[in-house]
Amino acid sequence: MNDFTTQTQPSSLLYDSDAEQRVELLIQYRGLERTVAHRFAPLTDELFFQFEQRKKTRARVSGQDLLIVRNEDQELSAAEWLWNELALGRDGYVPRDDWRERTNVLDKAQAIRDGLLAVFAVRATPASEAAEVEPVDDDLGTEIALDCLFNSTALTVRHAFRAPSAADVKEYDRLMRIADNLIARGGRRPDSAQLVIPSKARELAALYDRLAVGAEGYAGRVPAHHKREAVLELFSREARVTEKK
Repeated sequence: MNDFTTQTQPSSLLYDSDAEQRVELLIQYRGLERTVAHRFAPLTDELFFQFEQRKKTRARVSGQDLLIVRNEDQELSAAEWLWNELALGRDGYVPRDDWRERTNVLDKAQAIRDGLLAVFAVRATPASEAAEVEPVDDDLGTEIALDCLFNSTALTVRHAFRAPSAADVKEYDRLMRIADNLIARGGRRPDSAQLVIPSKARELAALYDRLAVGAEGYAGRVPAHHKREAVLELFSREARVTEKK
């Protein structure tokens, strides 16, 4: 099984969306672990949106029940397509003219999904008693931290958002209900059927642009796959009623 090698974040390193990237993979080769690398051109937002469309998430409908499933064959082929679009070269392999065709498709997919596109929301930690004394300042908005990889180096970037308005919440809810709306418009259908759910990446990135008031940790623009992750996390954080003990 292949894995990634990562480095610790230098204090001065920024995520540069318009720079080439080098993704390192730890592969099994003749009973030994070997480090290889795939080099990529900058990922444009448009290529990311096309990649999301190619994944073709499907909704399986059985009676009145809806189950969101992912077509693994389509996801693998989408990752391979994006790798072929962006790959500039490889390090650690025997040089070959047909290196693109020779590269294992599973290595291509892993380099894309878990390397180039790796981004995860950092969950908020419970406040200490000292922190709870500090009053909440509405003007500060909400901060979302994301862990990501840049050139195989783990980075944490931060996004600041204003409070969503009722119109923003309505737009987000509309995007999340796309599958239900498709089924409602479908009219008569067999007891068991499948619908292709359109990608929401472009619309979520646009919603990010409406709500974000700043970002830290970037050398320039915020890439669309970071925008999507940050805005999804923003709307997933809900207040909870607490009980005194």
